[in-house]
Parts: sequence; C-alpha cells; structure tokens
Amino acid sequence: MLTRLIVHSWYTLASYTLHPGRVTLIDAAEGLDPTDPIDVLEVLRDFVLQGRPAVKMFPRRSLPRSPYFSQDFTLDLGGPDGRFKYELLIEHHPRRDDGCRSENEVLWHDDSSVTAYYRGRSSAEDDDWNDDPTELPPPRVDPYISVLAQLDDTLDPRLAAFKRQLARIHVVHTLPGSDPDTREQRARDELAAVIPRLQDPELTLAVVLPDVLPDAELEPFLAAAHAAHQAGPAAQLLLSAARPGLRERCKDLAQEPGPAR
Repeated sequence: MLTRLIVHSWYTLASYTLHPGRVTLIDAAEGLDPTDPIDVLEVLRDFVLQGRPAVKMFPRRSLPRSPYFSQDFTLDLGGPDGRFKYELLIEHHPRRDDGCRSENEVLWHDDSSVTAYYRGRSSAEDDDWNDDPTELPPPRVDPYISVLAQLDDTLDPRLAAFKRQLARIHVVHTLPGSDPDTREQRARDELAAVIPRLQDPELTLAVVLPDVLPDAELEPFLAAAHAAHQAGPAAQLLLSAARPGLRERCKDLAQEPGPAR
C-alpha cells in the first residue's frame, strides 16, 4: 500500500506531497496536472522493476522551468513485509540532453538502511564488508540505471520484498490515444479491466478516469468501487479526473465511510 509520495521538480509538481488513504482523489489544484502524480508512480515503479535508462524515465522535458537540474522523489510503501522508504535523486547535466543519472538512490526497511548508492558507488564500499549472504554486496553499478534493478535481490529478502510491493502498484491511464476511431472503446476496455482488481486489498490502483466517455459510462466502475469499499477490505484506490463533474463524483466515493474494521 502506498503511504506517501514526495516529488520535487516533475512537470507541474514543483513541490508536492501526497498522503493517500484507502480511496484518494487527486484533485486539480491550481497549476497542477492531476495525472502527474500517477505518472510519477508509474515511472518510479518501472525505473526499478524494468531497469530502463534514467534518461528515458526522467527526460529533460519533465523538469519544470528552474535554474536547478535535478529531481528528487520519495516513495513510502507499507504491507505485510514491513515499511519501505525509497529515495531517489536524479541529476541532470545542464547542457547535455542525455546527461541524466541517479545521484543518490537509497532504500530503507523499517528505519534500517537496505542499500545506499551515490553516483553508482555504494556507501558501504569503504566499510569492512563480510560474507554474510543475507546482505547485499557493495559493487559499483551503472548510475544511469536504477541500482535496485542491477542488484541480485536473492541476496537480501528485503530487496525482493520491496520489489513485490512496488509491483502491486497498477496504473490505468485510460487515455484517449491518437486514433479517434478506437479511443473510446480503448477507454471502456481499460476501465472495465480494473473492476475485478478492486477486490484485492494488496493492490494500489491508480486510475486516470477517461475524459472521452460520458458520465453514464463511468458508473459501472464507480459503482463497483463503492461496493468494494463498502463490502470490506479492497484495493487502495487513487483517482484522477480532469473533468469537474467527474471530480465531484469521485469526491463522493472518497468521502464515503467504509465498514468498521
């Protein structure tokens, strides 16, 4: 379950903190694109789990206009494996479009450090390292790719557990796409595919509600979300909606009390 997201310097998120509950509406505050927090969740998840290069995940265009050439993120997750805090500082070269790497990447588990790297160099390199197989070795790694994607997670169960929790974040954009003949059906299909997942309390579902569909066609999803959270433990739900009417409908869901636990 996502417990906190902190972002500095990502498109409209110059300085942003999200403390989500079981159902959270990401509202369109002044100057904020409500899809940006959901985009960040997807980017951080894929940066760690897929090992994609930093320059593709954090392109220069994602920096708001600023004299600073860095972005930093904090992601807190909680679940049966404990509490995790993931911190990432991305460094941008001021003149090179491809000059993007992780300056700092740190993972914490229940307030103890799992691993910490600065520009690809482990903070443990200068320590007396032992042969304990339950601890991560401190190799130098490629700072242009996530450290956690390069380390062998079989050497530390905490790293494997963090990746399991991160993989439980499912992002559903339901964006219209470029083809006007298929975009509405695509939005219907993607939204319908979310409904069975609403019953899984171990998932975080971050959903951008489609602007291309009329309100009536969103009712099956919204009704299912109401029912899931009234019936018992359900998936954590983050909802983003650009249309004012959709935001009001989402507020009803977000404010509706669930059953006593």
